[in-house]
Amino acid sequence: MRAHNEYFFVELCTLQLAQARLEMRKQRPGIELCRDKAMMALYKEINTLKQAIDLLNAKLQELEGTMQQLMRTKGALEHDIKFKEIALFVDREKCLSLRHSFPISTFKETRFPKTLGSNGMPQSRMIR
Repeated sequence: MRAHNEYFFVELCTLQLAQARLEMRKQRPGIELCRDKAMMALYKEINTLKQAIDLLNAKLQELEGTMQQLMRTKGALEHDIKFKEIALFVDREKCLSLRHSFPISTFKETRFPKTLGSNGMPQSRMIR
């Protein structure tokens, strides 16, 4: 963005120089005002510089909009991270001791509960 502003400043200075040269050419004493190659080249240069400056202004507005969107996204992410850190703290410091006191079954036992077979011995009921 800084480089963009520097380039914009250079283009603006160049435009001012071209406009000053054109004005001096228009006010030459004792010489009739005519549209020769030099004057047409100055007009063309001024128009080109104005178009470049307009393009730079459009890019600057786009950059500023993108920067604002990035700042909003950064704020939202920082906000989410803060809440997640609080949730992890609560989970680690407050709930971990409670979790150790509750019995937890393993994945295999919850998926394939043990049943008693005809002989009274526990069997695993598996789908084949």
